[in-house]
Amino acid sequence: MNKTLRPYSLFVLAIFLLIFIFPNICHADAISPIINVFTPDTAIPASILTVLIILIEALLLWKWIKPVSFRLSLWRSAIINVASSAAGSVVVLVFFRDKLEWGMSGLIILMFFILTLAIETPLLKILYRNLGDSLSWVRTAKISFGINLISYLFVLIFPFIFLFAYSIYGSIADSMHVKKWTDISLLNNESGYIYTLDHNDSGKNMKYVLEQYDVEKRTWKRIEPASGWEKGIRSSAWDVRGNIIACIIEPEDWTNPQLSILNTASYTPIFKINGNFQEIRISPDMKKLAAIEYVREAIAPKDKESYFSLGSACKLRIYDINSGKLIYEAPRWALNEGLSWGKDSTTVFFTSFRDEHLFDNNRNNFPQTHSYGRGYAKEGQFPIDIFVFDLATNSTKTISKGMDPRIVSSTGDITFVRGRGMYDREIWKFDFNTGKPSQLIGDVKSNYHAVSPSGRKFLIQIPHHHVFGEDSFLTVIDIDKASKRRFILRSSSHYDFRWVPKTN
Repeated sequence: MNKTLRPYSLFVLAIFLLIFIFPNICHADAISPIINVFTPDTAIPASILTVLIILIEALLLWKWIKPVSFRLSLWRSAIINVASSAAGSVVVLVFFRDKLEWGMSGLIILMFFILTLAIETPLLKILYRNLGDSLSWVRTAKISFGINLISYLFVLIFPFIFLFAYSIYGSIADSMHVKKWTDISLLNNESGYIYTLDHNDSGKNMKYVLEQYDVEKRTWKRIEPASGWEKGIRSSAWDVRGNIIACIIEPEDWTNPQLSILNTASYTPIFKINGNFQEIRISPDMKKLAAIEYVREAIAPKDKESYFSLGSACKLRIYDINSGKLIYEAPRWALNEGLSWGKDSTTVFFTSFRDEHLFDNNRNNFPQTHSYGRGYAKEGQFPIDIFVFDLATNSTKTISKGMDPRIVSSTGDITFVRGRGMYDREIWKFDFNTGKPSQLIGDVKSNYHAVSPSGRKFLIQIPHHHVFGEDSFLTVIDIDKASKRRFILRSSSHYDFRWVPKTN
């Protein structure tokens, strides 16, 4: 008996190893391999769900089919589930790949349920053939229907159970972070101002206001005049440096917004510019303004029925900060994925597709009706690079793969973010002395970052564990990879932020 079971035991072990190594491929039941539902980012919960389904069906088989032991029921459950999952994967890849719609979900689940029964019922009969007539085809069909109905109901209910359990865990974890990440000594020997946005409920409107944190004094201050900003500013485009603010002040009627350049001494506009601005930055010498202005959507074909929405196709324009006159325009298209001035105010760092021809596509020329975000593309399909625009030569050149460039004011180097997939992020630095990039911090889970004037500390957004919402801790971290020190500057952060040197 043991010799007979040994190869089966090895086979079951191999199945479980396959489940844990490739959970997004080898899911239990034909319902599970639906594309875009289980992704590498959900590998852990998907693996847990897979194992639970196999265990549930093994328990049901053990209870309903006597006198077979639980161990034998377990490997039989693993075999039938992997078989139906493989069949479901083939069906998805052949008939539904890149064509699934939420409106079809009910029909697809029913179809996969029928497919599961068609695969698992005869397989159960074969696996329990030693029971002979005591397990007839009718009884086999009833057992197959019963275990799969229960497991499918479990698949539909489990996410809610998991979300409830995870929300409890998330609340506890977030509370522990608030208590633990309090090492304000991270700001020792650092300087400058940190700027961010905050919600302010004025009683009539929920508006965005600018907040300034003095790193040396450890104090917060609100940046707004006594009147005139009743509706706050736009969260999409703003910058502060020295006594200059560039922002879009929300008008009373919410229409015809303009980019305003103001002096904090009087909050009177130096000038105003019309335009659909995505990002803006004031130069270190406070004489110029770099602006990313939206022109149209950047897209690329995906298949006959859908396309990729790649982001905003923008123009990088440079304005004189005293007159508002347009003085430069970069010859290359830009994305709204980060913007930064060089240390000497003669260069601007921005992001763009490595293949500039991607900006040539016009939405009106595409008959496709369904769109997918860039995160659904294959890794490396649409690489984004950081470019430098030299104002003196009116030319651009590639610096490195990455996004969200930020200048290290003490050295002139730039730090930036590299991403893999939809959530994995790393912070890198480009050293202009060596001409090479190097990774500084891995696994930061933050689209934005800011670097201190010294270059020794970073400001990142660490997501809360809440199941719903996109709230984050605005957190100071050390450049030392081995350091576990953290300091939560703000417990709630949604938008972009800055860390700039103090300027007279």
